[in-house]
Amino acid sequence: MLGKLIKYETKASMRMILPLYAILPVLALLTRLLVEINGDNVFLGIFRVVSGLAYGLSMGAIIVLPVILMIQRFYKSLLGDEGYLMHTLPLKTWKNIVSKLLVSLMWILGAGIVVVLSVLIVAGAEKIRDFFVGDFFGFVEDLKNNYGLNFWWMTVQCVIVGLLWGMSSILMVYASVSIGHLSSKHRFISSVGAYIGLNAAIQMISASVIAFGGFLFEDWLPELSVKGVWIFVISALLLYQLVFGTVFFVITNGILGKRLNLE
Repeated sequence: MLGKLIKYETKASMRMILPLYAILPVLALLTRLLVEINGDNVFLGIFRVVSGLAYGLSMGAIIVLPVILMIQRFYKSLLGDEGYLMHTLPLKTWKNIVSKLLVSLMWILGAGIVVVLSVLIVAGAEKIRDFFVGDFFGFVEDLKNNYGLNFWWMTVQCVIVGLLWGMSSILMVYASVSIGHLSSKHRFISSVGAYIGLNAAIQMISASVIAFGGFLFEDWLPELSVKGVWIFVISALLLYQLVFGTVFFVITNGILGKRLNLE
């Protein structure tokens, strides 16, 4: 059933976002081609400006749209008109949350990949080649020889932390919207207030943990090698995202499952 929910959610959202995914690389290629053309023609200059502006606006849209779509789909299908149908289906509340979480994460990751691809297109093959041949591989070798760190394994770890951060951030939005929906009036404002409140709570807890951790490990941390510090930091970040993500999931699941207040 979870697979069917993911399939349904993907189909419901793809019509809005896939065209923009296709437009950005095309505009990037057009911008690159116009830059490569030599000449001081006025019309060529105008085309360059228009193309660059369209590319910049599209990049901004592709970053913002998945976030707006994430909020809109969660609100509409679980707390709005579609909520009556979704909550009458014979399935657990957590499956609804997970399906929307995974699809939202997929679109956000897709946006990131498309943005990176478009930047590479605009940069051109020559600059990319110079970067990898010149600085990049030398940096990878320095990490390994001087600090005993494997760049590729570090990259995998950063990707895992990034995915957990993305999921935790999405769940924080879901929790905020769910909390705001408990209010009988001004639900949007209540949701924004809930998000600000949750964010403030996270900052306070994080500052307290860092201060306490610094006091607790002040004699131990300076003795660690660079590799040891990396392992400590990446492990702390993994735990951080897991804990807060779990808290936001529990809040959302609890409100939707037991204190649902549909419009």
